Amino acid sequence: MNKLIEMKHWLLLVSMLFPAIVINVLDLTDFWQLFGTLWCYLIYGFWLFSIGNKIYKTNSDSPFKIFLFNIAFFYPFIYLIAIISYNPFPGPFPIWLIPFHLLLMFFVFYLIFFVSKNLVNFEKKHGIGSGNIFSTFCAFWFFPIGIFFVQPRVNQIESLNLKGSVNADNQSTM
Repeated sequence: MNKLIEMKHWLLLVSMLFPAIVINVLDLTDFWQLFGTLWCYLIYGFWLFSIGNKIYKTNSDSPFKIFLFNIAFFYPFIYLIAIISYNPFPGPFPIWLIPFHLLLMFFVFYLIFFVSKNLVNFEKKHGIGSGNIFSTFCAFWFFPIGIFFVQPRVNQIESLNLKGSVNADNQSTM
């Protein structure tokens, strides 16, 4: 998952959207449209997950717990499997699933808020950036555009972490 953090912003966007664009151009339907949507969410979800875990591990004074973040990451997959196994064919949305769908929406907001808050706190703690939580949240929420704003910041943090670990290794060997 660290590969997603190290990627350049344009490469991350292409790897996320390329299958969906090819499926749309070839006018494929049903299974392939589902595959394109799942692929896009998988890349986006693992990108958020890897950023959240990386920053949480390096920023130990976070007010949020990683346990809820992990639940928020895995719940959409469980929800999707349950929906597909319950109703594999398109039809009316069952009313009794509304609470589970609202919980899904809460978890997606929590994922984005967790990563945004920890990213901004990490940047302020290390004097890297001056972004605010709302703009970072919006950049994650509108990810095709936001990737161009967020991923360079993540790359900068990753290079800072690599330099810090190299310096710590050099000091411990001396």
